[in-house]
This record gives sequence, structure tokens and C-alpha cells, in this order.
Amino acid sequence: MKASLLLLTAALAATVCLPAAAEPPLPEATMDIRPGQRQLSPIEAFKYLDSLQVFNQKEHTLLDGIVYREATARFRQNIQLWEKNPETVRDYPWAAELLGIAYRSRTAFLIRPDILQSFISISSDINAEDAYGYTVMDYAVRESVSQFFQPLLAAGAKADVTRCDEDGRTALYFAVYEGNRRAVEYLLQQGSYVNDFSHDGTSILSLALEQGHQEIVDMLLATGAKMEPAWEDDEGYTLLHHAAAGGCTEQVRRLIQKGADISAATTEGKWTPLMLAAIHGHADTVSELLKHGANLRQKNDFGSTALEEAVGEDSPCFPVLFREARKQHLLTEQQLSELLEEAIIGDKGETACFLLQNGARFNADDMGWQYLGFALRRGDTQLLRLLEKAGAQYDACTPDDEGVTQLMLAAQQGYRELTEQFLEDGADVHAEDNEGTNVMTYALIGGNEQIIELLREAGAILSPHAATPEAETHLMLAARHGLIPQIRELMKQRAAVNARSKTGKTALMEALSHGQEDAVKLLLQFGAKWKDNPAPGSPTLLMCAAQGGSESYVRKLLGTGSDPNRVIFPASDADTPAGTTALMIAAQHGHEKIVRLLINAGAFPHLCNEDGQTAADLARENGHTALADYLQSLP
Repeated sequence: MKASLLLLTAALAATVCLPAAAEPPLPEATMDIRPGQRQLSPIEAFKYLDSLQVFNQKEHTLLDGIVYREATARFRQNIQLWEKNPETVRDYPWAAELLGIAYRSRTAFLIRPDILQSFISISSDINAEDAYGYTVMDYAVRESVSQFFQPLLAAGAKADVTRCDEDGRTALYFAVYEGNRRAVEYLLQQGSYVNDFSHDGTSILSLALEQGHQEIVDMLLATGAKMEPAWEDDEGYTLLHHAAAGGCTEQVRRLIQKGADISAATTEGKWTPLMLAAIHGHADTVSELLKHGANLRQKNDFGSTALEEAVGEDSPCFPVLFREARKQHLLTEQQLSELLEEAIIGDKGETACFLLQNGARFNADDMGWQYLGFALRRGDTQLLRLLEKAGAQYDACTPDDEGVTQLMLAAQQGYRELTEQFLEDGADVHAEDNEGTNVMTYALIGGNEQIIELLREAGAILSPHAATPEAETHLMLAARHGLIPQIRELMKQRAAVNARSKTGKTALMEALSHGQEDAVKLLLQFGAKWKDNPAPGSPTLLMCAAQGGSESYVRKLLGTGSDPNRVIFPASDADTPAGTTALMIAAQHGHEKIVRLLINAGAFPHLCNEDGQTAADLARENGHTALADYLQSLP
């Protein structure tokens, strides 16, 4: 598939929108800064800029200002230039230079809107171009920095609506890709051409359709974008393909009415509009395509139909496709069994349950216990019950290919009756999987105290030395779940209370992160370090307390000098973007009192993480609308 346009979009998100050329030398220039109504000399101005660095790489601390090493190194170079030639004085595009440095070093998330505003106020020409020929608005539009857009518009900033990058992409292209309605509206008002193409043949309209930005699609059509059913890009993707991938059902209907080929297949992969709609989970679009006669038998280059692709994606479209396939008598019992196998082995629980409820059965006798193992690993109770009803039998003693037994999985998922049954059937409580993780460790990961004690009665032991492959010890796991008796037992065995996992977390941090205040008190009694000295990439104690919603410990940490603006950089946890602060974590989890505590302690409300999200964005994304409104209202 055209990386379904998914690889394309991922690549766009990861790249910097600048010409692929060596960085040119900075022009010699100067600017005025007037703190306290006093004009600074060129050298003083740059020394002032140099003092504004915000990020201490060694201490992983956010200070007060612009960006970190790349920016300050650039400023130091300029100081040297002007010291050699102090007579050179001319205007310089400071706002554009700031964002240019930030994006080239991928540190834009460290820029605060108030800092940008200060640069706007001291720029004699907000539309001046930097050494690459870009204005500050060019950067803001291309990177869709929403928190910068309004102040730049107010200052009269403009983007070049005609300039293309090396791939033929205009400012409008990037604004559409990001779904930035305000930027699209502005660029259209400035005369952006809506029927532009990038070098790979992607049109502005096709991009909006593929991204599913319906409001932007309507804006483009109203401004003259051409809805041509016969159009296709270099890889054979038509507008119907793009509309189907984006779930733009109304445009799908219009294109079909205009004569678009509903069975058109791309040149690479042979993807049809029906397959793309199914893969992306657009049930209404799938129904619309089927209503107009989309071919369920058509296969792509991988030999898969739209129905089979829907299984692989656990798509909500699967029931729609399945019923139509049944209606057309396209499914044999063997095909049902193969679909069931693909769904279960592929960890597609909802699709597997649907198939079992609609007559699918597994073929071989030995598949039943393996399917039960997959369901146990998921903790999918509904799938377990359906498999049992279909005749699947448990096997307590045979490990799977990873050395994992069903006892381990039942203990982790908290299935007490199954755990008891497996113990009665002779399952080994001392077994280890291929990575050396034992049954007790699995039980501690699940945190079910009754099962832990059940295993101990059967001979399994708590160990101060056992750990997961991520180096999470029994003590850390017990702290995560607030298992006080187990913590006491492990400390009697002299467990290392300040040991760190591979993500840099200690037992104390685990307890704080999960709001286990009794466990926090106990660990402190046993010598857990309260001093906040996180490993590179790991969260601080303050971040952990903010995540766990512990208001009292947030107060204590702030009272002992914890920095509310410290950031995770880089992030050791794949789920936590670089640039994350305690305020972002508290907002994400909806802890309003903690958010206010952090704001009162000087937390910057409008910082962005590496993904461009502010605390308000994270709050809104997780359903905490009132909290998001409060954060957004802050100056």
C-alpha cells in the first residue's frame, strides 16, 4: 500500500520542512532590546540572548527562555562575529531565526508563546526572512504551531503562499496535512492555489480527503478545488481512494455519481477504495461502497480481500463486510476457520469474538489450548468463555513458544479459579519463561494479592532479586499495586529499595505514580531516597506524584524545591514524549487541584512536548474539558 499514505504522512511529521542544503553562514546583524528602557549595544544584546537558554542538557532542567544548545551555540557564534566587526549594524529576523533554529534542532516544544511574543515585539520587520529565506509565519504554518498562529497574525506576519520546498509542497499543503483549519483559511485568503501538486503527484484536495478533514475539504471545494473522478496520482491513487481512506462518505458518494471507478486498484499493491475504507475503520464509507457494488472478491497483491484486511486491522467494519460476504455466499467453513485463526493469533479480540458468535470453529484439536493462551494473554474474558463454549481445553503444563505457561497468564490477569485449577493440575509454580520471568513475577505484575498468596502457599517465593526483562523488581511491582505485606516481606529480605528499572523508576516512584500513599510512607521508612535525581529520560518524583494524583506529596515536593518546569528529555518511556512536564502529566490525568498547585508554583502552562501538545491539549484529549479551558485561559 502506498504506505497508505500512512508512511507518507509519518515521514512528513518526522522531517523538518527546510531545503536539504548545508546551513548558510548567518548574516552579520544586530537588534535592540530595551529592558528598563535602556537600549543595549549589539554585543550586550547578544549576551542577553545567550543568557536566555532554557535547557540545561546535563541537568535536564528547563530554565527561562528560548531553546537549548543549538540556539545558544548560534548566538555565541554571532557574538564572535560582531566582536570582530562591531560596526556592522542592520535589522535581523529574530523571530524567524528562533523558530528556524528550533525546528532544525527539533526543540520547538521548548519555546514558550510569551518568549515568541517578546521576539515579535523587538523585530523591526516581522516578515523578514532568515538565512534560508523563510519568515516566522512560514515556519509556524508549515509546522502547524497552533499556539503561535494567533499572535503572529495579530502582528501582521505573512507566509509565502507560492514557495515550494524541495518536494514541491506549499504552505497550504502542510496546513492541510496538519488539519489546521485556521491556517488553511488564512492561506486561502492570501491567494494560495488550491489545485497545486507536490512532486509525487499528491494534490491538496487528495491530502485533505485522505486525512479525513471534512471541514477543510469543504473549504477547498468552495475555493475552486477540482473534484475530478478520473484524476490519479503517480501510484494510481484516485480521489475515491483518498476519500475512502479518510472516511469522507459524502465525497465518496459524489465521486461515484460523477463516474469514479469503484473497483480501481492502485498500481502498487492493488489497493481498492473498499480495502482502504475497511483498513481505516470507516464503516459508513464501507456501506456506501458496498451499496454501489464494490467487489468483495477483489484481491490485492498480498492475496487479501477487503474482508481479510479488516480482520488484520480488527476493524469495526468487519461485521458489515462479513454480513455482505455471507449474503453473497462467499464464505466456506474452512475460510471461517482461517479468519478465526488470523484474528486470534493476530490479537484481534473483537473480531475473534464476532466470528465465534457467528459460527466459526477451529480445525485442529491442539489449536484450542493455544487459542485459550492467546485469550489469557489479553485478559479477554469474553473470548475465553466463547472458546470454552466451542470446546477448547486448557493445558496447565505445556508452555508456548515463549516459554509462557497458562498458570503465568492466569496469575497475571487475576483469574483465581483458573489459577487454582492449574495448580491442582500440577502446573509448576517455579517455572520461568524464555526470558527468565517466573510465575510469582507474573502475579506481581497483575497485582492480585489473593493470587500472590495462593502461589506462596503452593511454594512460589517473593524474591528481592527476581525481576522482569525491564529490570522491574518484585519490590517495584509490589509498590506499584500498594501491596503492603509483600513490601514488608521483601524489605525483610533486604531488597534494594533504591534500585532503578530500565526506564529509570524506583519503587518509590512506582508507588507515587499509582497513588499508593501508604506504600510511599513505608518505603520512605525503609530508606527510599526522597531527593529528586532522576536518571536521564526518566520522570521526576514530582511528575510521578502528579500522575498518581497525590496532592499532599506534590505539595511536599514543591516545598522542598522540586522544579515544576523540569522536562523529560529524552524520554526513556516510549509512551511519554520528550518535553513532558509535571503539569502536562497532571492535566492528562485530570488532577485539577494538582494542576493549580503547579501553576501557583510557577509551572509554564503553554509549553509543548515533542508532539506539539500543551497541557491543555492533553487535558482535552482525555476528556477533561473544564481543566483544558482553564489552562488555555492562562496568560
